[in-house]
Formats: sequence, C-alpha cells, structure tokens
Amino acid sequence: MMLRLENVHFWVDVAGKKSPIFTGASQSIVSGHHALLVEDPNHRKHVVDLLCGTHAPSRGRVLRVGRTSWAIGRGSFLKGRMRGVDIVGMICRTYDLDRGRTEAFLDNILTYPHLIHRPMADWPPEARIELECALALCPDFAVYVTDGNLHRIRTNFGPVWLELFRRRTAGKGLIVAGLSVVTMNEFCNSAFVVRNRSIEFHEHLESALREFPPRAPDLAVGASEREGDSEIDEF
Repeated sequence: MMLRLENVHFWVDVAGKKSPIFTGASQSIVSGHHALLVEDPNHRKHVVDLLCGTHAPSRGRVLRVGRTSWAIGRGSFLKGRMRGVDIVGMICRTYDLDRGRTEAFLDNILTYPHLIHRPMADWPPEARIELECALALCPDFAVYVTDGNLHRIRTNFGPVWLELFRRRTAGKGLIVAGLSVVTMNEFCNSAFVVRNRSIEFHEHLESALREFPPRAPDLAVGASEREGDSEIDEF
C-alpha cells in the first residue's frame, strides 16, 4: 500500500457548484506505477491535489506511507515575483536538502541556469517546467505524482530528465495523471479510475485507457480547475 483513503468524503467546487468526488470511500491504492483516470475530467486536478496532500478531504483522512511529491509537471508554484533561487531555498528547507548540492545539480542539468536569480515571471514556460521537474528529483519521495505531459519538454533537458526520473521512481510508487497517453504508456502498467464516488482498479492499462481516455476539463470550469493542463502542454 502506498496510499489509503479512510471514510473520505470529498466535495469540490466545479463551475460554481458543489460536486462530490468521494462519499465515504475507504480504499487502498496498492504500490506500483498507475495511471490516474477519471470519469469526470473536471475532477482530475482535485483528485491529484487530494492524493498529494495539497487539498484536504471534506471528511475522513488520507493515509500515506512516506512522503508524497507535489503534482510534478503542473508548475503551479513557479509563478510571480519569487526568484528561482527563492524556490530552490523553499524546497531545500521543506525537504531538508543540502542547498549547495542541490544548486550544483541544478547548474549541471538546467538549460537556463543563469535565470536562477531572476523572478519566475521572467522565465519562459519551458524553463519553469525544467526547474520544477529537476527539483522533483532531489527529495526522496515514497510516492511520485505527475500531472502533465512530461514528453513535451523540447530542450535537451527532456530525455536526460526522463531517464533520471525512471531511475528515481524504480521501486517507488508512481501515479501518472494528465492528458498524455504516451507518458502513461511509458511509465505505467495499470490504472485506477475515479468514478461512482470511489476508485476502480484496472490491471490492464490498455483497456482502461480505451474505456476512460484522458480528456481535458470542460471549458466552462474556471482557470484554477484547468491549471494542470496549462503550461507543460503548450510549449
């Protein structure tokens, strides 16, 4: 087991209306590399936030074995006037990382290491995603969660990072969300589907993808609900 929902009730706001995702769900997510699929595409971001621990359930609790990553690939915290070096410091403090070693690693792997002292608002989208993905390799997570198309990083950083990510997630838990079937097929061998206010497990990824193909949220929902499909799917 890598995650367990215990009597989880989870209601979220979708387009100004309360929408139930779970009502009394008590289920374990077994260890492995799973694609996360949803019957309602407007629910995906909220489910990812719940599993990562950035959104608490309305009632009940989510138990975790070890640390769970943030939603890698979404880039939602790499915005505004904070500088890259401030983000690095925040991650190092949060996960008790050696700052010197972390900065040396970033200097070696990033395409644009010279941007590190500039505000994130000045960084091009691909540079922000590079920084986020590189930082995700530094803590030792028990469960990694991605929410974005990790195969559309067009710089030389992309294939290097993918190989390092494969090594980092070997023997660990991995949940791959987002719209990229390519990413799911490369990293996952099974899937779980959020539908009917609970979780259904599918041993065969291919059949799960046929029945519940990833879809973008409705255009009617707000920008915050569509955030997970933004920058990394555009560049």
